[in-house]
Amino acid sequence: MSLPNLLITDHDLSTLALLKFALGKHAYNLLKASTEAECLEIVTQVSNLSLMILDLKLDHDQGLNILKKVLSISPTLPIILTANQADAYIISSALYQ
Repeated sequence: MSLPNLLITDHDLSTLALLKFALGKHAYNLLKASTEAECLEIVTQVSNLSLMILDLKLDHDQGLNILKKVLSISPTLPIILTANQADAYIISSALYQ
């Protein structure tokens, strides 16, 4: 049986490493992307993604655009959105996508 695929998309390499370390202890096949292009490539090529963690500040505030693109490719993919507290308005906007 194969492990569930989890995509972590974040521009901060230290955050990627931390999440990979924390989640790698569990039964996931961790995929990581640090750019919009990498993220969309994985979403289009890996048909059995189980979950995505998306930094809304990715690529200079382009997280909402990436979210829209990902949902158009894979509308049923569960996505956890991350942002710092100062970016609460971005999360509010993302909830209405």
